[in-house]
Amino acid sequence: MESNSRKEDIMLEIEELQLVIAVKTQQANALYTERRDLSKEVEGLQNELKLIEEGEAENRVHKYMLTNFGIKNRHDGNSCFLIFNKFGQYVETLRRGIDYNVNDDLEFKLRERNQYGHSASSWYARCAGFYESDFPTQLRCLSWEFGMLGELIETDW
Repeated sequence: MESNSRKEDIMLEIEELQLVIAVKTQQANALYTERRDLSKEVEGLQNELKLIEEGEAENRVHKYMLTNFGIKNRHDGNSCFLIFNKFGQYVETLRRGIDYNVNDDLEFKLRERNQYGHSASSWYARCAGFYESDFPTQLRCLSWEFGMLGELIETDW
């Protein structure tokens, strides 16, 4: 009889352990599911943050272009030339169809006045440090060359 009692005890112990294993497995699965869901949520938040940061960067560029050159948006910028003197100092913004026509020889007119132009569209999609630089430094990034006295030597129209 003792052997039956011992077998019954062992069977009960096995059942209890199987029950504990089943409960712990369910708890582990719930934790894995929660972790997966949280990982997806974190990924979504990171993507949202990236979009906001990119939007902020784009807003900073738009604000910079409006403040410095009077250009309201990228579309407007595509039809503008930024005019500089021979020392890389900003002079004015010329808008196609308003300040000059497509058929005008803009380069000739500017050279008569010792001025040089660059398409405003070149100012978009630059690194943040570009917008913090002065105009001559920005122009150097756009293939303009200045001599020792700061006077323009060469420009890439």
